[in-house]
Amino acid sequence: MTARNRAARGFTLIELMVVVGIIGVLSSVAVPTFQRLTLRSKAAERYEVMLRIKKAVGDYYLQHGNTYLTGTTTALAGTMQPATVPGTTKLVPNFKDPTDGWIEIFRTSEEIMGALYYQYSFTTVEGTPATMTVTANGDLDGDGVYNTWWIKYTRVDGAYLVLDPVTDQSLPDDTF
Repeated sequence: MTARNRAARGFTLIELMVVVGIIGVLSSVAVPTFQRLTLRSKAAERYEVMLRIKKAVGDYYLQHGNTYLTGTTTALAGTMQPATVPGTTKLVPNFKDPTDGWIEIFRTSEEIMGALYYQYSFTTVEGTPATMTVTANGDLDGDGVYNTWWIKYTRVDGAYLVLDPVTDQSLPDDTF
């Protein structure tokens, strides 16, 4: 072999550095985008579950003769489920706990299935106007700061309408 053939094999250090630089630039663009999309998909759960809670409470109200519970109780509340605020991993709620209002509105376990990224609660208040507030707490980005959302509804002719969706914090998972 001649010296010329031996030198022609392989890549030069400059070529390798250019390739590593290109990969670095591409990953600096792709990684934040991927993280933002991941948070966005996790946050999509919040709105869907909050709508299901609103629908279930409204259905309960209509199915029980325009009242929440029998007897003298005029309010319905669901304690926070799951019992602790989930972080970056999901937790399974116990909607069948007989000590709170969830078992009253969710008769079947198929209404909200599986683990959740948020902790949910709801409160209904009879009055003028009658209102319901659905709350969701979560820590999707794992920074230890909880993100709290709530939607307040007012009841008009037996149906709940949105008064105002509110958040108390603006975290990365809220800004997509």
